[in-house]
Amino acid sequence: MSSFHPHLLERRLRVARGVVWAALATLVIVFFRTQILEHSAFQLQSETNRLRPIPLPAPRGIITDRNGKILAENVTGYTVSLLPAADQDSLRATLRRLAPIVKLDSLGIERALVRYRRTPYLPIVVLPSATFEVVSALEERRLLFPGLLIQPEPKRHYPDSSLVAHLVGYVGEITEAERAQQRVSAVRLGGLLGKDGLEREYDDSLRGADGVRFVEVSALGHVVREAGAGSRLAPVPGRPLHTTIDLDLQRYIAQ
Repeated sequence: MSSFHPHLLERRLRVARGVVWAALATLVIVFFRTQILEHSAFQLQSETNRLRPIPLPAPRGIITDRNGKILAENVTGYTVSLLPAADQDSLRATLRRLAPIVKLDSLGIERALVRYRRTPYLPIVVLPSATFEVVSALEERRLLFPGLLIQPEPKRHYPDSSLVAHLVGYVGEITEAERAQQRVSAVRLGGLLGKDGLEREYDDSLRGADGVRFVEVSALGHVVREAGAGSRLAPVPGRPLHTTIDLDLQRYIAQ
């Protein structure tokens, strides 16, 4: 039988048309599923990849003596952090470029990487108290450091620490062992906790509650802009503590 027989040609054409229609139907189904059914899921994933949460530390409550003189207060300082990188190698490379400016040694780099592994969704603190000179140097070279975040934050200050340090105590970064305790389980890793004296005894009321803001990040990891005001949660300051300590008496005793 000739391969050009009309019936054979018609059969081949029907098969070819069937294959084409099946392929078109598959494309339509995939398009419908992607654009209609999975649109919300893809949009949510895109928003998650684009937005990064930035904790806003709460100012601790002020501690005063019996006459209202300040024993512990907050001053504004600058914290240098890096937003989470795509992978650990990229973060390590950025940390090495930062090292000469922020005086970060190899041990400091490893500590930052440990923080990244523990909380890969939060900024990695590189320098908790940066000087104005360091901040200026980083701002001049910002494009060299993807994910660089310089944020003003309240820092604890003790005007007369030499006189009342044994009474007031101090604050420090929470450890994993401390965070396992139920009373401080809400404190994020990297957050501050009262370690001794009044700071520790009254930590629950002095601590307050951290807030959060969201920033939009480009594909290269640079901060583009802050998200809308509706996505920002303001921190709640800690409650003040009025004590029976007499600062003048402590000063007299120390003479």
